[in-house]
Amino acid sequence: MGANVAPAYANIYMDNYENAYVYNTLFRTYSRCWLRFIDDIFCLWTGPHDTLLRFTEYLNSIRPELQFTLNSSPMQISFLDTLVIREPNGSLVTDIFSKPTDSNSLLHYQSCHPISTKQSLPRSQFKRVSRIVSKPSLLPERLEEMSQKFMARDYPVSLLNKEKMSATNPSVSPNSQSKPERVPFVHSHHPVMPVVYDAIRKHWPLLKQAYPTSRLSLHLRCCVNVGRITLGTKWLKPTLVALLECLDRPFLAPKGTAHFLA
Repeated sequence: MGANVAPAYANIYMDNYENAYVYNTLFRTYSRCWLRFIDDIFCLWTGPHDTLLRFTEYLNSIRPELQFTLNSSPMQISFLDTLVIREPNGSLVTDIFSKPTDSNSLLHYQSCHPISTKQSLPRSQFKRVSRIVSKPSLLPERLEEMSQKFMARDYPVSLLNKEKMSATNPSVSPNSQSKPERVPFVHSHHPVMPVVYDAIRKHWPLLKQAYPTSRLSLHLRCCVNVGRITLGTKWLKPTLVALLECLDRPFLAPKGTAHFLA
């Protein structure tokens, strides 16, 4: 869409266009569903096909710079990555849709990206397949097709099997497991904080006994010019490093916020 604000502008424009020209008598008579994603529209039309053609011609006659392309079918129609199929009994089911020109452009597992990014891709894609495919009998086949695409991009089979199981059985997902309650200690920068760090380090076993089922965390509240106030000083980083070495815990300091978890 070009600039970052382009989708927002397109949505505002299309919303104004719909309110001004779309919601007319003919539309309300024959349309049972109108879904739009930016400029892609999905509609269920219950009237004769010639009325749909007349409605499209009417829309294309309003503004020359905005022209609609009509794709219609009484049996199935694609919308973005979803294929909507009409069953013989009149019910609607959904399936994964890919364009004939679609190529396997999934991120290669050997690419220089964070391992967390590469491990999360199969999870998100398997969940996408599970959400879109509405027929349980067809879901295993579509999941296997997605798995083959990842295998072609050198993803480990063990990772794919794990994420596939997680997508089809949410109860075994790591995110579904109960997490311990976190007890944060948030404070602002102050020159006496090294004394507080020393006290926490000295009495850490007592704190863990007081909260045996919780994860204790310490945070430094961000403020204006916090980088110059804290991270630029000589005492903060050595003190935190010494404290973390004592606790043997991972360290994370994103943009002026220093914290550790236990």
